Amino acid sequence: MRKKVISSHADYETNLISEMDMRNYNTETKTIPDRTVTVRLSEKDCMKLFERCGSSGITVSQLFESFIGDLIDGTYTNGSDERMLAGKWFDRCWFGMFPQKTLLNHLIECGYDPEEYFEMIIQLDTAIKETDYLNKHPEEKEAGDAEFFSKMISDCREEIKSMTDGWKMEEDTDLSEEIRKVASWIDEKNRFINGVESPITCREELEEIDLMEVLPELEQYF
Repeated sequence: MRKKVISSHADYETNLISEMDMRNYNTETKTIPDRTVTVRLSEKDCMKLFERCGSSGITVSQLFESFIGDLIDGTYTNGSDERMLAGKWFDRCWFGMFPQKTLLNHLIECGYDPEEYFEMIIQLDTAIKETDYLNKHPEEKEAGDAEFFSKMISDCREEIKSMTDGWKMEEDTDLSEEIRKVASWIDEKNRFINGVESPITCREELEEIDLMEVLPELEQYF
């Protein structure tokens, strides 16, 4: 078989980039750990899924990896056409066409890290509790405590205000439930990425704070 000749500088660059991409791909895929996700499917759907994959010579895991790769332009993407069609499928489905305007949706769409938002809530609760405690037990107050927690509350307020700017609560919006959705999303993400449950989940942390104390601080921005 005649060896293909690279006829131009552009061909050489394209060939070099392809070889580099393949080396990077091989390196990346070797370090990718297994992930576990639960999917609720009927027995009939499971049989159809395995038959479809079996007839194409791939495993169910490979199918998921391939589709996700196209949907998010990830490691296992099959190409630009496949990415375009996967994106159109997602946007056409009800969850892509009519996404709920939740607090979580706002944070992600605006480029904020939901974990940072949640951490601000935890810190705000801590500062409020410490301030209240020191007011009730002034004999335990040390120099600088009042100023420290006052600044902590102020900083948290400003950060939360900035992160939620532009998000509007509807009349029936339950802010505490919106915060719980953020906590659940963080827990699910960390469990999926790390493969294990965090020692202390965000939902558990949320149970430890007094939302009734924190909510008035948060609702003033809406």
